[in-house]
Amino acid sequence: MVLGGLALAFSRVIDNSVISLENIYRHLEMGAAPMIAAEVGGAEVNLAVLAATLVDVVDFFPVVFLYGVAKFLFSALALAFCLSLLASFVVAMTVIPLFCSRFLKAVPHANRGHKEGEEYEVEPTEAATRSWLDRFNAGFNRVFNHVLRFL
Repeated sequence: MVLGGLALAFSRVIDNSVISLENIYRHLEMGAAPMIAAEVGGAEVNLAVLAATLVDVVDFFPVVFLYGVAKFLFSALALAFCLSLLASFVVAMTVIPLFCSRFLKAVPHANRGHKEGEEYEVEPTEAATRSWLDRFNAGFNRVFNHVLRFL
């Protein structure tokens, strides 16, 4: 049953760290230094990740108040779920920003002087040396930004 609780919590455990990581990377793309991006990005999503974690913990925690055979079967599942989510929150708010500040590098095009929401334009000399994947990514981002502006 403990493994069942861990299996139930698996996607939420990953999600806590991904939310923190994505926000830190967003700050890197906006031109912040890796250490500043990790500090600010982790702090911004702190309450959102805590709220999502506590909602799931509150859903499963009352299972420990069952009695009889149901308590014997499901209390281990609920405790494994709750403890893994709480540990995931601690890791997402401490270890992930620490590793991001240490191992992520600044995004090269972030300090080009463009404002947030504007498209990133590449000089023609640089466009010739980019790989097809970089060109595809730039085209996709251009279309995506047009769609966002339309909405």
